[in-house]
Amino acid sequence: MHTHSTPVQRDSRVRVSATSSDIPQHLLERGKFTPKFYNAIPIDSARFHFQMKSKEQWSEENNTKPRPTKRYFPADKRLGEIIQAYPCKKGITPQALDQGTCMPFIPHT
Repeated sequence: MHTHSTPVQRDSRVRVSATSSDIPQHLLERGKFTPKFYNAIPIDSARFHFQMKSKEQWSEENNTKPRPTKRYFPADKRLGEIIQAYPCKKGITPQALDQGTCMPFIPHT
């Protein structure tokens, strides 16, 4: 089984946390690869809080050089804000805008 983590995997986890919310602690407790990306900080004798490893710590543990993280969207934006600010295609009809079909990959209610 492949257990070596890559910078892309770490960057993906950072983006998830930055744009939506942190991964719930109960999921991290069960995660097979949690120790590769998170430090376990003891809360008491039976529980831990998981904190994402810094880029430097992760790089050192995985014998890689830290690399700049690509920024596709502003760092201070949450996923909902990014989606709402996403530009529509040119020539989209007013009806399509009203129906919310500017972004067909988003389910509409």
